[in-house]
Amino acid sequence: MKFHPVLLIIMMFMFDSCMFSRLQKDNDNFNSAITISGQIIDTHERVNETSPYVLVLWPELAESNAKYWVLGSEKTFEILIAPGKYSLVAFRDDNRDGMHQEEEPSGIFIEGIDTEFPDQSLVDEWISIELNLDGKASLPPSITEAAADEVTKILKWRKDFIGSIVNIDNDIFSMSNAENGYWSPLSFFNEFGAKVYFTEPYDPSKIPVLFVHGALGTPQNFSSLIDSLDKSLYQPWVYYYPSGFDLDSVSKQLAQLMHELNITYPHESLIVVAHSMGGLVSRSAIIKYKENYPGIQIPLYLTFATPWNGHASAAKGVANAPAIVPSWYDMVPESPFIQGLYASSLPTETKHFLFFAYEGKGSLFNSENDDGSVTLSSQLYPGAQNSAERVIGINANHVGILSDAESLRIFNSVLDSYYAGDL
Repeated sequence: MKFHPVLLIIMMFMFDSCMFSRLQKDNDNFNSAITISGQIIDTHERVNETSPYVLVLWPELAESNAKYWVLGSEKTFEILIAPGKYSLVAFRDDNRDGMHQEEEPSGIFIEGIDTEFPDQSLVDEWISIELNLDGKASLPPSITEAAADEVTKILKWRKDFIGSIVNIDNDIFSMSNAENGYWSPLSFFNEFGAKVYFTEPYDPSKIPVLFVHGALGTPQNFSSLIDSLDKSLYQPWVYYYPSGFDLDSVSKQLAQLMHELNITYPHESLIVVAHSMGGLVSRSAIIKYKENYPGIQIPLYLTFATPWNGHASAAKGVANAPAIVPSWYDMVPESPFIQGLYASSLPTETKHFLFFAYEGKGSLFNSENDDGSVTLSSQLYPGAQNSAERVIGINANHVGILSDAESLRIFNSVLDSYYAGDL
């Protein structure tokens, strides 16, 4: 019998309290940090449309511990930092040398190390940093000297971050890493981030197919689907993220990555494929992308065994577990996150093919028909089913649906019909 991860809460706590201790430590670290979001306002003529913007933040009396973020050309940011006293400066790095020159516009949000930053009043506030040429926001010499190498590394890392090539069998996608992403999402994020990987060099003549895994999942779950793709027409991309994080954050990150991918690797369309909880993440990301970024079309959206109304065991976990995986809050049936998924529609051009699995007979924790993990009532939740182009039932279990012969046949027939212009 196969159980959903959340269903194992009580048994796992009995046999492995260390896991919840690790989760609690991860939650404590995350809860003590503060997220600051905002934008850079730059009205000055640009030498180069691809000039990156650099954020530099340094703590009181510790300039050597400065942190750097390279934003590219999008000018919006969301940073996670510990409470403390900081200064925050932004500048446009026209010559990409990692240093601020007088002719490069700069701006300062917090001036002086005596200012408490961040404070709780900034948590929900969208801040703006306006760039100017008055030189008042120049960096301290010690930071300016150190920034060049650091920002150069970040610029290279950023290029690698957007579309680095990794074989699907790489150990980075191992089950142990996936488990860490679920039970210690902040630790996973600090080590791996939340990234889109390519499985082959980018080819502008091929249509990208983006795969989004679910809870306790990894891109390796899609091996059969990826192997079945016609590689002369399609190129597989995979989104790898800590599945224990709150779903709004990882979907926002995916929407941002979709935007940056289109800037770095221009493409007219993107096909999205998701499994289990990845369907919730990807639907939210598609809606966020269309609301915030003009650009690519998403003509096909194929989801497999997604709990469209969450999972009842998530509510049990939130109510009873000694430590809470952040994504559980969003997985509670009728949670604000789930309700928000259906408050906005998918783009009009997006055809959703909803695959559901039914090789299950209920479980100790669930008397409803299911796929061994997710109930049929959640997989066929009206909010998702009513807007689907087609609903397809597969006699397979929750994970087996991704390698089932009939799944693979229908999956590729949908792609063939799309490529032939029949959809």
